[in-house]
Amino acid sequence: MAQPPAPDTDAALRDLSRYNLLHGHDRRARPLPDDPILLKHLLLLAGEQAAAKDARIEQLQEQVALLRHKLFSPKSERNPEDTDSPQLAMFNEAEELIEAGALRRRWTSAD
Repeated sequence: MAQPPAPDTDAALRDLSRYNLLHGHDRRARPLPDDPILLKHLLLLAGEQAAAKDARIEQLQEQVALLRHKLFSPKSERNPEDTDSPQLAMFNEAEELIEAGALRRRWTSAD
């Protein structure tokens, strides 16, 4: 007894797009093909799509958790990443002026 020919993948994809199952644009129930091989392909593709969506959801949940941690976790006044920040240097201006004045007084009093 001869084996039935393997289904053509391109033809299966064309059938899938015809039934609008590939992209899920139309959520209404459509009649499915009677070919069991094509039905298996539809089922495999639906499973792959679900797995890809699950992986994407997991990735997005990790990103949300990281961003929530960055936004809402306790923070110290000085962050190690900000030690070279120009804004932090502005707060040293008063100390620098005091030190410069003390140096000037030392130089002028030494004369």
